[in-house]
Amino acid sequence: MKTIILISCAAKKAKEKSKAEDLYISPLFKKSLAYAKTLTTTDNIYILSAKHHLLPLDKVIAPYDVSLKKDITKEEDRVKWGEKVIEELKKVADIKKDKFIILAGKDYVKPIKDRLVNVELPFDGVRGNGEMLQRLNKEEEKIWIAEQEILRRKLEDLNKKVQGINITGETTETSVYILHELFNILKRFTFPYKKRIGKKWIVPRNGIYIFFEKGETITTPDGRVLDRIVRVGTHEKDDNLYKRLKQHFTGNITSSIFRKDIGKALFTDNEEEISKYMRENLSFVVFEVETEEERLCWEERIVFTLSKAVILGQISPSEDWLGKSSPKEKIRKSGLWQVEGIYIEELDKAGISRLMQIVGK
Repeated sequence: MKTIILISCAAKKAKEKSKAEDLYISPLFKKSLAYAKTLTTTDNIYILSAKHHLLPLDKVIAPYDVSLKKDITKEEDRVKWGEKVIEELKKVADIKKDKFIILAGKDYVKPIKDRLVNVELPFDGVRGNGEMLQRLNKEEEKIWIAEQEILRRKLEDLNKKVQGINITGETTETSVYILHELFNILKRFTFPYKKRIGKKWIVPRNGIYIFFEKGETITTPDGRVLDRIVRVGTHEKDDNLYKRLKQHFTGNITSSIFRKDIGKALFTDNEEEISKYMRENLSFVVFEVETEEERLCWEERIVFTLSKAVILGQISPSEDWLGKSSPKEKIRKSGLWQVEGIYIEELDKAGISRLMQIVGK
């Protein structure tokens, strides 16, 4: 049984032809889509469109001005619209067995709900977009709390594993696998991302970020495939983590060395090309570290442990890793998008245990 999410379209749209998930730009649609992505995979999320009936997120369409409320007002026309939606749903789902969650108002729900067997209506009884946004905030907070509990248990299990192994200053290989396990279990962010869920900050004001890149993986000694860390970074000014991340994804090469290095490897200084690559290929996790001194210390030790493992051949970038096209030797050799801090001090068992305590706060 699959979980299928149906989201109603929005009147507010981008001005140019776009993928369906990018065309609708109202706050309610964006929040509904973000919430839907916490419940199922993107290939199981569809948009209920007054004009196009059922849209996958990656369908490219032009802006239009049609809505059920103002353009499809007759009951018989709405029934026909609903029949068309169900007809298209049958091509991608089992309407009798799959679970359907409809994030839409009554105009979009009524024509289709009676044709679905297993259906949930989070907005049932809610009046207006404002109340819908409030309900989504509450649902997101519930999911966040549940995710934090799962994370707590995973960290406990990983900590037991760390305590049971022998990590010395010379055993970089063990340390680097533990680091990858640790950061692979944290909440992953992709662009666009938000810093809060309701009143809860999910991107801390101060901390360290860990980047991953599409196609970059490592295989642990027991055969598990984990995403490979490709950059570690922080910020100097207090309360500046969110802004620093934003500079990487939306800034320019003068404000972000990371962007500049990506651009050099791509052989371009075109900001749009750099942004496109980063948004489509990079994801990250974050953890809170309050003081600048601590942030810089942990950043350097993590970077050194990772880069040493690559230099020793214990882990390696993929053959197609973009960083291999970098003009900077340290990037090519370390397997990381950085040149600072790759010859400092690696993490020993005590350091990793302390790091796990910080991450799990």
